[in-house]
Parts: sequence; C-alpha cells; structure tokens
Amino acid sequence: MGSRKGVSASELRGEVPKEIFDVLVELEDEGLIWLKRGGHKAIVMCAAEGCPGKRSVGGTPANPGNVAKRLRRWVSNCPEHR
Repeated sequence: MGSRKGVSASELRGEVPKEIFDVLVELEDEGLIWLKRGGHKAIVMCAAEGCPGKRSVGGTPANPGNVAKRLRRWVSNCPEHR
C-alpha cells in the first residue's frame, strides 16, 4: 500500500451524517478505500494500486443518503474491485 498517511473513518464520527459514516466504515473495513483530511471534511481515496480515483465528502450534504449511494457505486465501478 505504500506510505499512505490518512485518517480512520472512526475519526469522522459526528463530523459526517450517519448514512455516510456507515458506508465509509464499511468500505474502509473491506480495504476498498482509505481517507485523508481535505475538501469539506475528508477525501475518499480508492485503495486499488494505481487507481487515481478520489471523492470529496462534505459534512453537510443536502441528501446524505444519495451521497452514501454514490460512494458505494463509485467503489463498485472501479475496475480493480470488480
């Protein structure tokens, strides 16, 4: 994995809505993502080697459920995770 310096999803408890927090914890536990501070709250990085994918996660999205679904879809669409 290299020398990735990031944060744990558990560090974002209370900073992002529950729907998003639950997805971040699940994806991190499966080893599909890693997180770092930045953007509005955090930047979600794809854990696949050589994958340049990343997404910003805000602390107050208009519809947290949709953001959570988009994160799941984004990870499932990565060619390395299929």
